[in-house]
Amino acid sequence: MFFMKFYNVIRYIFVIVQKHTLYLIISILLFESGFGQDLKKEDTLNYFIADYKLFSSFDSVVFSNLDGFQFYRPFGKRRLPIADNGNLGLAVHSLLAQSQSWNHNHIIGAYQPFILSGDSMKFFKASNPLTIFNYANGAEREQFFTVFHTQNIGEGLNISFRYDKINSQGFFVRQQTNHSRFNSTYDLQSRNKRFQSRGFYTINTIEALENGGVFISDEEGGESTAILLAINMFDAQNRSRSREVETLNSYGWGLNDRGERMLSIFHRINWTKSSRNFENITQSSNGYYSDFFIDTAATFDTMSVLKFTNQIGVGIMDKLHAFYEFVDYNYFQNFILNEDLFTDYIGFSYQDSLFDYQINAALRKGLSGYYKEHFNFDLGLNSSVFKGFQHSFNLSLIQAVPDYLLTRQRANNYYYDIALENSTSLKVDFSLSKLEWNSRLSVSFENYSNYIYYDSLVLPSQFEGEIQVIKIQAQKSFHFWRNIHSINKLVYQFISNDEIIPLPNWLAYHSLYYENVLFKNSLNVQIGFDYSWTNSFQAYAYDPAMAQYHLRNGNELLSGINQLDFFLNLKIAKSARLFFKYENLLFPNYDPKSLRVENYPTPGRAMKVGLSWRMVN
Repeated sequence: MFFMKFYNVIRYIFVIVQKHTLYLIISILLFESGFGQDLKKEDTLNYFIADYKLFSSFDSVVFSNLDGFQFYRPFGKRRLPIADNGNLGLAVHSLLAQSQSWNHNHIIGAYQPFILSGDSMKFFKASNPLTIFNYANGAEREQFFTVFHTQNIGEGLNISFRYDKINSQGFFVRQQTNHSRFNSTYDLQSRNKRFQSRGFYTINTIEALENGGVFISDEEGGESTAILLAINMFDAQNRSRSREVETLNSYGWGLNDRGERMLSIFHRINWTKSSRNFENITQSSNGYYSDFFIDTAATFDTMSVLKFTNQIGVGIMDKLHAFYEFVDYNYFQNFILNEDLFTDYIGFSYQDSLFDYQINAALRKGLSGYYKEHFNFDLGLNSSVFKGFQHSFNLSLIQAVPDYLLTRQRANNYYYDIALENSTSLKVDFSLSKLEWNSRLSVSFENYSNYIYYDSLVLPSQFEGEIQVIKIQAQKSFHFWRNIHSINKLVYQFISNDEIIPLPNWLAYHSLYYENVLFKNSLNVQIGFDYSWTNSFQAYAYDPAMAQYHLRNGNELLSGINQLDFFLNLKIAKSARLFFKYENLLFPNYDPKSLRVENYPTPGRAMKVGLSWRMVN
């Protein structure tokens, strides 16, 4: 019976694919040959990408890769399962234990993964102007649209911009999301390489209705749908916005044979503002919130953090950079709290190669002001390929001062002052990979002191002691009979106190697919299955008013994750890619075994369709 149902599902998928995409594929092929877009050979199109560091080096990048194309969501690119509140755009968190920064963006809460910030900025160099359109569509009006463009202007200037639109009506009652993200960047270098400049602007708008979780009504039975689900909140919503603009300029003297500047000075200015508004007009009839402190009739909370950074520094050989920076903060909440704070920092960064190792080191230390006890140090060693093996070592030590708004709230549902000590995290990881074997193994040790978390009352708390986390991650790819491919990733994480960090011990991802090139290399096809799994775990609950995940009251374990997806990826010529994905084949519209967050079911079977179009001038 199961195999007959499975066969009918697969047959239905192919009928849909054939019905709705045959004309599209033919149109694309005709468009490719008749429109006259001169797509050159792949090896003549050179694109390079750099992270946002102090004039970091560029690495080559390919924009038309088909591997993993079916992962359309803007996070979770490591293929491992994640925990979310349902449809695209709702609150989300990683299932891997990690240190918490609790910086100024923490007021955005569990919507932070959707934010494009300075840390995520990329800079490009392009041999040809490049434009990419991505679009994904699914059930319940779930949509994700992206447009990206980059081009060089003249010899030394590159500009890029990106716009994302994320929205979904929601699989369950009152879970509609509507997000938009935009960023633009520039990278400039003078012909004599003495002057360099980088900058970016980004704005993120997050809008989500909150239902406080859903549960099965006692009066209803049988297979449940969205109509049969009762809700805790009837008109609540979160709105967040993050804006950031920055420019980094440098001028140097004394170029050597490698084009490095013997001495340089640089100046960086950054302006950032993060804000969140939570509104709940109608008080919950079932006591979802116990009290209202400011408004007696409704909840309308507004908070924001404005940060201005002014940094100046000196560089030697374009390898060692030392800097001083002054940061001014303004914290605002509901016209009750309006506080100006400042902190000045010193730091350095170093990038070089020694004995076939790429060395990256950075240090930042507070000197005075509210965050004067802040300290972070990072060290990375990455080897080149030696006898087919490549290995890396990374060390990170952070002492973080809790953010000002983390320790005090002047909101309708949470009104408190809580003293928190500085938290410290130490992370050491080592990885070993071999390209010929398509394998990678990494081991990490993490130690958290004074770990900060939200307890079952949704109040910031601190574990007075240390928590150790050991993670072992293994990844291996196989090729069978030339056209059969398998990608496997397995993670084991040991958490010394899983009552404070209630995450699974085992996470796994497996992909099995067939790949081939057809029609004289004009069509590349991948068809197969993705499977994600975790063991049972305690998991988190979610609080809409704070937009934070917190500990649960109950002791029962959630059943873990067991998700099977079918996908079909197509690459037509060099410019068009399509995917068809049928998610969560193992569960219907709702199943208690699908919970990843308390009272927030995972949507059942749903069809997704995506298109990516690359245009090169």
